[in-house]
Amino acid sequence: MQSRASSPGAAAPQARPADAPQRGRTALVLVARLPVPGKAKTRLAAGVGAESAADFYRQCAEHAFRQALSCPDVSPEVHCSEAAEAAAVAAWLRSAGCAMPVAPQLETPDFGARLLHALRLAAAGPGLPGGAATGCGADASAAAPAAAAASEAPPRAVVVAATDVPGLSPAALSAAAAALMTHDVVVGPAPDGGYYLIGLTAAALARPEAAALFGAGIPWSTAGVAAATRAAAAAAGLSVAPAGALPALRDIDTAQDLADWAREQERAQDRRRAEAKPALAGAGRRRCGRAARRRPLVLLRRAGGGAAHPLLPLARRLLESTFTGADACGFALAVGAV
Repeated sequence: MQSRASSPGAAAPQARPADAPQRGRTALVLVARLPVPGKAKTRLAAGVGAESAADFYRQCAEHAFRQALSCPDVSPEVHCSEAAEAAAVAAWLRSAGCAMPVAPQLETPDFGARLLHALRLAAAGPGLPGGAATGCGADASAAAPAAAAASEAPPRAVVVAATDVPGLSPAALSAAAAALMTHDVVVGPAPDGGYYLIGLTAAALARPEAAALFGAGIPWSTAGVAAATRAAAAAAGLSVAPAGALPALRDIDTAQDLADWAREQERAQDRRRAEAKPALAGAGRRRCGRAARRRPLVLLRRAGGGAAHPLLPLARRLLESTFTGADACGFALAVGAV
């Protein structure tokens, strides 16, 4: 999670809407924007086209929403990039079967300030003063869960995560929540030196020193973002979860990122297939007839060899239609043979 902006002094958070039950004691903010061609994923669009980039982002974000909603250790909500998009984002979530609270991000070009504001807004706890649902197309049907959520205590920790990360999973989110049981700060590293996730306990977030993690001392949009953030946390006297607490996951900003991610997925699938071979060979010796011909596929799926990431077919199509082998732009990918 890098940025093309500067640093903070975040405004005080406003009350946030509550229109879904709160489950975990760790609040999760998913940062998203409408998947509109020409506005969403413009750097990816430069490689695969605006329509394709927006479609990939839509499916990637919906995958992230579903992963978050299936994680019992977090209470997810979505923060959209513009207040004017809030109702449309809420409608998108409902149409995707991923309804959850929606709030606008702080409107500033300062990326660090937006992150800090999102964390503090979520840390304020569920609901609005008086328990009323508001914003994002809230209606009478949302009032009951909103009132119930408003009666709950604020979360003990808050995590913010990107939605352009195909590898985001319930396991990674649970690991973040677990790390915040014993540490003040957790960072989910990205291979480019940025991060796809950052979390703080509510107590750490309330300390003035926490602003340094999102301030001018962080070299935004460079390969030093994650390391500088960890260093800033340590300098502020905050305990930081070990570097291996969360998996390194790739966010998709460019066509090269997409190619690299597809290559990693293909290699992982090859490893799973190789690991499944002994089981397949044993099944072939033990079984015969029609049942034997069906059994290897079942074993392969159980071993994980046949379970490709749901976004991989789309990534292949986009890359196949854009690049062939290593083209003049330097995209070293022969899709299907990576």
